[in-house]
Amino acid sequence: MSIVGLLKNNQKEISLSGTHLYMATALQPATTSLELNRLGVKCSDHGFIQVDKQLRTSVPSIFAIGDVTGGTFSATKAMKQGKVAAEIIAGKPSEVDLTMMPTIVRSVPPIATVGLTEEEAKEQGFQVKTSQFSYSGNSYAMISNQKSGVAKVIKDNNSDLLLGVHTIGANAIELIGSGITALEMAGRDEDLRFPLYPHPSYNEILLEAMEGLSDSAIHMKPVESQLEKK
Repeated sequence: MSIVGLLKNNQKEISLSGTHLYMATALQPATTSLELNRLGVKCSDHGFIQVDKQLRTSVPSIFAIGDVTGGTFSATKAMKQGKVAAEIIAGKPSEVDLTMMPTIVRSVPPIATVGLTEEEAKEQGFQVKTSQFSYSGNSYAMISNQKSGVAKVIKDNNSDLLLGVHTIGANAIELIGSGITALEMAGRDEDLRFPLYPHPSYNEILLEAMEGLSDSAIHMKPVESQLEKK
């Protein structure tokens, strides 16, 4: 079955045909029927429940977690919020920090990312250095016939602080775990270059991307020296 769609703006019209149509619209919380205003629970103008880092609403004895709190819509976020809320209710010290929350897309191939992009890092004033390593240079990707993909890493060249890790390709969602841990611990590229990695494995894709930040990756074309030749 073919679907035909017409896209238009003030300047032109485009006719598209295909077998599937995907449309994304802004998500709205289903909070109206809860009559939260009667309880004194404050919501944003769009109806999302306002919470603090401990998931308390404006009524301290009422907690809220998940998509209803707004921001990024993610099961990862909701599960973390649920754990923190339970810990607070149980009298334990805890809070949510979503700074290093990963974004994943379970596409084919999968995509996983955490931290700043190159553009965001530059906008924040970092002296940015990047490196990327292709799956086609990884032995396990070759023998697994999963050669399409790339890992990109970003650091501040002044402090060597890692700022972002971005992957697309087989096993990307598992690879991003190392990136999340490194960024949470304010790690440097050296911290991910120093450990021993299993061989052959997809893990070495991230290793060589990190090594590329110091021009030491053995399966990457050497970078020409920037020193003036005498």
